[in-house]
Amino acid sequence: DHGNLTNGPEFYPNNAYCTWVIVPSNSAHSIHLRFTAFDMEEYYDYVQIFSEPTNGSGTLQLIASLTGSRIPTATFSVDGGDSMVVRLTSDGLFNGAGFVANYETRTEVDFSPRPCVGEGVTLTADHGNLTNGPEFYPNNAYCTWVIVPSNSAHSIHLRFTAFDMEEYYDYVQIFSEPTNGSGTLQPVATLTGSRIPTAIFSVDGGD
Repeated sequence: DHGNLTNGPEFYPNNAYCTWVIVPSNSAHSIHLRFTAFDMEEYYDYVQIFSEPTNGSGTLQLIASLTGSRIPTATFSVDGGDSMVVRLTSDGLFNGAGFVANYETRTEVDFSPRPCVGEGVTLTADHGNLTNGPEFYPNNAYCTWVIVPSNSAHSIHLRFTAFDMEEYYDYVQIFSEPTNGSGTLQPVATLTGSRIPTAIFSVDGGD
């Protein structure tokens, strides 16, 4: 199953509140949405994407909040049979052309966690890679990776091989989470800009 979403062909109106709900068929387990055109008044008008769980709670889980005139490069997805809600909102002044997006539903089951949805991704392997790629990270992103050491490991070491964040506005933060279960995060580093950090960032003591 597949189709198109758009507010067009005309510009969206002022004070708009438009909603599209994509409901997967009984055989489909995931929905994938990609934009082919995008033009919203930056910082005032938004397209938001939510996941709506199948449990009937009605609680919407925010996936992305998009604004501006750059076409998002990411493919936005929901899994597990959840519905996808796309919402356009605007203020009372200027407006833009809006958006065009393509969606499709797929039958393959992919319950793997995603770093920018919910509580993020927990990693337990002794070594591996972290990345938000291969596409650009979206606007208003909040993505989390948690690296948990094995019982025999007492330290974690992280080194960057590529780095490109909007300087002074977008950040990668590294924290140490103590093993005492307090849940208090201790800042290790806050990084921004396009220079690859040369330091190796470490946490010890089984954190």
